[in-house]
Amino acid sequence: MPKKQLTILAIIGVSVFAFLVFILQSQGASPGMKMPYVALNMILRTQIVITDDKEYLENLEKKSGMSRKEIDKLFKYLSKNPTKAEVLKKAKDEISKSLKEVHNLPNDKKLDFFAINILAPYLAIVVNNLDVNDVDEKEIQDMFAKLFEFPQDKINPLQEMTEGTYRYNNGGSSNLSYKYELNDYLKKKGFYLDYNNRKTYANIFRIEHIFCMDKEWKDGEKISIFILKRIYPNILRQNLGYAPAWHSDVVVIKDFFHDMAKEYQTELKEKMPQRPQKNELANRIRYELAEKDMNESSLSQIERNLIILTAIHEAKHRIDEIEMPSMRLNLDSEVSAYLTSAIVGMYPFLGLRELIEWTDAYYRSTGYTRLKHLSTKLWALADKSLMQNYTEENLKYELRKIYENYRTIQENLNFIDLSEFEQRMLPVILSYGKEL
Repeated sequence: MPKKQLTILAIIGVSVFAFLVFILQSQGASPGMKMPYVALNMILRTQIVITDDKEYLENLEKKSGMSRKEIDKLFKYLSKNPTKAEVLKKAKDEISKSLKEVHNLPNDKKLDFFAINILAPYLAIVVNNLDVNDVDEKEIQDMFAKLFEFPQDKINPLQEMTEGTYRYNNGGSSNLSYKYELNDYLKKKGFYLDYNNRKTYANIFRIEHIFCMDKEWKDGEKISIFILKRIYPNILRQNLGYAPAWHSDVVVIKDFFHDMAKEYQTELKEKMPQRPQKNELANRIRYELAEKDMNESSLSQIERNLIILTAIHEAKHRIDEIEMPSMRLNLDSEVSAYLTSAIVGMYPFLGLRELIEWTDAYYRSTGYTRLKHLSTKLWALADKSLMQNYTEENLKYELRKIYENYRTIQENLNFIDLSEFEQRMLPVILSYGKEL
């Protein structure tokens, strides 16, 4: 039979740290997100095709965080509500129902229900420049202030952020400080918001692990590092982690790493990089670099180590920002972070490969001669390290020389000394997942 397809339109002090750890340890299963909201998330983030094509379904599972059974339910719902207007109306109606429903829940169930089935769909609607009726919007903002214990004598950051979004989408400016302030209150209850006006994206994560909370680095400059996990179906931005400019938070998104680890295991089995190039020598070098680090690692070990590498990378961005504020060019910042994760992490050969792949991609797009020279040096080191059977220590020594001799494209400066980062930040990050 031919396949039927239907295209649908698409924290604060030590006491707060201890309290948040308690929340993370004691939290139970999250309530499920209601289907009207799931459908809204999906059509706002991608074009959904109702099909039984295996490859498409597997990809949608990975992207959305849904099981096959949940996808079947989504398809049935969208078959009955096939337009964006219908899906949006049903979601708005469901918000009104959820606002009544939450009042009848036990106190220990209200917070999660509100975050997943009221606040999350509300923010998805707002960031896409759609509207919620004024009565519901006022109640959502008031309920946020109550559940997240926001002082009544201060301006509500949820209200300010949503009004700023409406201004931005109508040609005005938006103040990011309200997003950060909103997250200060969400973090105290174990949640974290990723919100982006330009990409019309909103997602509330659960904080699954805290490396550090408001760790003092120098002169009042702090760093917090969190591992976040998706708690309801949504297609996430493709960032393994990020460190917002001039803000203390550093985050790693856990959801991507299990599939990444499986892809590397497949690569080792097939003896071919995941995205092969035309150059056979380049493919051999890329494969052997990964194999050198991972050939004796279990799936859980690979996943853990990839998370740690990403945490090191993003933390280095934050520390560079504090110690070297004049380094404003993103290319220099990325070279610094990639080299650091290769030098101090547990996968130096893979780290070298990742830096090679990043450098080649950005040389092609920018044409910076400095990146061309760096690429040549890195490929030569990769080939030499494999031909001469380098140990991890041998390779890290050579990578450290590259780090120490690198001069930034802007201002021609050296990177910061790595010793303080290794002594103060690395032990904090390496403590993650030792039970695995």
